[in-house]
Amino acid sequence: MDSLKIAELESKIKQLERKLEAANGAIALAAVIGPKVRNISHLVAQSESAGAFKENGQFYYKGEYLSAAEYSQRIEADENYAVHFKESQRPIESIPASENPWRKESLNLTKQMRLLRENPALARKLREAAKGGS
Repeated sequence: MDSLKIAELESKIKQLERKLEAANGAIALAAVIGPKVRNISHLVAQSESAGAFKENGQFYYKGEYLSAAEYSQRIEADENYAVHFKESQRPIESIPASENPWRKESLNLTKQMRLLRENPALARKLREAAKGGS
């Protein structure tokens, strides 16, 4: 076997190892957080594109290596992942008043539209809270 074929095979092995890491990460994540999310496939895809799945069952998140349970806790609190969680998992109390896009002090039409599209019930609650002066 020549060195070119060996290099090709080594490259294919690395690709397969990355796919296996992603599959193992997806399974671990689904086991920990599956019932809390709307569509586990979408959450897995976002996590995979962010490079979260690492070897030995570890997850990489904002400079740290975490277990599946730790990773799931972090992304539950992360606004970038909020769209994946069922409404009951994203209570209005978890949104600081200073980040309510309907409040005069933090008015943000882009966030309003995104919330209306991705989580209408939460959007309604935040709009009502802003009207009430909370």
